[in-house]
Amino acid sequence: MKRDKRPRGENDKEKLEGVLKFFQIADILPHEQALDDSNDFTVKIGEVHVSIHVPTFAEVAGKNQVGILELLPKDIERWLQEEENGMEYKNKWFFWTDKFNHAKRLAQDVLRWGDGSIHGVAQRPGFTNGRLQGPVGDQKGQFEDVAPRMALFVHLDPDHDGRITFSMAHKFLLSA
Repeated sequence: MKRDKRPRGENDKEKLEGVLKFFQIADILPHEQALDDSNDFTVKIGEVHVSIHVPTFAEVAGKNQVGILELLPKDIERWLQEEENGMEYKNKWFFWTDKFNHAKRLAQDVLRWGDGSIHGVAQRPGFTNGRLQGPVGDQKGQFEDVAPRMALFVHLDPDHDGRITFSMAHKFLLSA
């Protein structure tokens, strides 16, 4: 990780500028929090305690896919685009480029980090096959490790572009 812009003035040296994608910060996001009955956990962001809703496997899979055991990128992308959940990530085409497909890119980052197919990521449980394995019986799947991190990342990304600023991530970088 590095800053996007180097500070020029003496007063700007302490400013943190730049952005981070999900896979760049997912390892240090808090994820082993106790969930309450509504599948929420509380995390301290700055000086404020915030309640974060962690989606269940069934919520991300969708109503039409009852009984599936793995999530594809399109399932995560659809969940990120749902307006009733407050996600509202958009995919936009601009002059024959897909660089503004925020939901699609974040879904791919989440899935690739979750299954361990990103180079340099610690060994992940389950298979590296382009899918997120869900829980089977009493075994935890890859999704249980990814879901709290993804929910917190979505909360920290107010403009829904799949990136968070250094100033938002700074609190977690210091604790790591």
